[in-house]
Amino acid sequence: ASGVIKGDRLLAVREKRVKELLTTELPYIKDVSISYGFPDTLTITVTPTKDKLMISEKNKYVRLDADGKVLSNSKTKMKDGLFRVQGLTYKKQEVSTVYIPVKGEESKYEMARKIALEAEKAGLSKGTVDVTDLQKITFTYDGRIRIYLGDGKNLSDKMEFASKTIAAAAPDKQTGYI
Repeated sequence: ASGVIKGDRLLAVREKRVKELLTTELPYIKDVSISYGFPDTLTITVTPTKDKLMISEKNKYVRLDADGKVLSNSKTKMKDGLFRVQGLTYKKQEVSTVYIPVKGEESKYEMARKIALEAEKAGLSKGTVDVTDLQKITFTYDGRIRIYLGDGKNLSDKMEFASKTIAAAAPDKQTGYI
């Protein structure tokens, strides 16, 4: 996948080209670095990425990493640890490209990404983000606690408060809303 084969001249190997090939051919690679060990060693170090967001519609799913890179388009249902996004139109895009939302949904997409990142920072590692109405945003943690976020202002504070409240009042299987 790197385009490098045994016997290639070390000085002919271009890091930019290797990085481009690997991150395109293998979407779960986030970054690549190369080091040369003369006379005959080339070390390729990869930094992985992982699924973070999932946009779905009628049994079609596009999975994205935290930076918005499309990791897969599939008919496979959600796995644990992903943030499912509701309120966005499913749009199949080429794997390994940066996701571009449907025209008019750019602000909803950016809000969904912000919510997922803030939720994860606060220790709320999975759930469903609903950005159907940007004035009435909700985040449902673990399928059991619905958190009303309003217009999305002060997300960090709201997620931190929700995390502390869940830890104190509903740490196990309790359901409710905040």
